[in-house]
Amino acid sequence: MSNSFTDFMSGANYAGTVYEQSKYASRGLAAVAGLAAITGVNSALGQEAQPIAYKDTNLSSYGVPNFEGITPYKTKFLDRTDAVPGNETRRDAFKVGYGFVATMSIDDKVYEVGYDRDGKRPLDFAFRDENGSGYFERVSTTASSKPPKWTYE
Repeated sequence: MSNSFTDFMSGANYAGTVYEQSKYASRGLAAVAGLAAITGVNSALGQEAQPIAYKDTNLSSYGVPNFEGITPYKTKFLDRTDAVPGNETRRDAFKVGYGFVATMSIDDKVYEVGYDRDGKRPLDFAFRDENGSGYFERVSTTASSKPPKWTYE
């Protein structure tokens, strides 16, 4: 089980995502669009790229760039809690400048945000919203954590 933003962006995937995105984007998007049209599902668990009301959070106070409206270049679904069956947690990575912002959410409720300024390991910062208020606190980038209950109850 992957437990941190560092795991998400580790190894060859971390270094290769931008290259792979440009190399395979058209084929991948066509395949995903075709699959969605056939199955009637837009993404795993029916979740779209989650919206975050950036202006309603305190992320700018930490220097996290605004990533509203940017399409994620990498999405992964994970099983992070036994309270919800299946791969309930969505992790999206958004390209911003030379780095990226990664979010973790359940049912469009963003509870963690990671920020890397230069696109090189390790991840620079991670922030967590413990109660759904939009107020994020800085946390360890390598800590393993379960989704807070407010995201699935």
